[in-house]
Amino acid sequence: MRLPSTLVSLLLALVVSAAPVRLVQSVNGVPVGVVEVQVTRGRLVYRARHVFRDESRRFETSWAVDPQGRDADGLVSEVLALSARSDAGCRDVREERTGKRERLCFGDDGQGTLDEVKLRAAWDAKGRLRAVDVLDPAGGVVSRFEQSELEPAPGRDPFGDGFHVKGVGPRVTIEPDAKARVVEVEGVTLATRTTGSCLAAARTWAQAHAGDAVQLGVVIEGERAWPHAWVRQQSGRFVDPSLEPTSPALAARIYVAFPDAAAGTLYLELASGSRHVKRSAK
Repeated sequence: MRLPSTLVSLLLALVVSAAPVRLVQSVNGVPVGVVEVQVTRGRLVYRARHVFRDESRRFETSWAVDPQGRDADGLVSEVLALSARSDAGCRDVREERTGKRERLCFGDDGQGTLDEVKLRAAWDAKGRLRAVDVLDPAGGVVSRFEQSELEPAPGRDPFGDGFHVKGVGPRVTIEPDAKARVVEVEGVTLATRTTGSCLAAARTWAQAHAGDAVQLGVVIEGERAWPHAWVRQQSGRFVDPSLEPTSPALAARIYVAFPDAAAGTLYLELASGSRHVKRSAK
């Protein structure tokens, strides 16, 4: 008997989830976290881990599911429903954080809605999710979720715990070579300092100063390196709008700037252990 394609897609999603469905979330082009969904031993586990240490660090929840991945109300999780292509149409899904019932609809062209929020999704030739974009009313990308095979190393919080710095010495590199570089960063006056998370502060500054841009990378403090965001000015200088020039934290840090296009991947590779921060004599 030939199974309906919707059932085939759902079964594919459950098989994929045996190794977690892992999506890297970016907002306005900046990687902000990793979302994971995994079905194991009759339970669905949802995890969200943020990249930047001054964001809410971690969220995790789980609930019982049947062999088809459905909860007590017959709903499949939102991420699981998106993880494999299905027939065009609508179905109810479960929002992972709140348990709320939502209406997910897609056409054959990958355009869809989630409770009237516009979505655009792309799947590979085998029907596995590559990426899904959350769109604004004009069709601009507000947030993107992309599939990733990289797995953060075991631990309570691979981003919030920082990355171990190997070796000693004045020279700092990312190994294998990632074209990252140490940069000199200045603080800003109290009148212009921005409070809140480092990413929010950098965005606020960049929006108020034409030509300036958010710079992503890590800051080394002692034997740990932490994901951080600061500002690259149009002039080529760097400022950290969250710190004043006399701040002890500024003097104690080494700033390592990542290439813009590679920042999200580098954070994941550092978290997975496939790259590391290294100090050496030369």
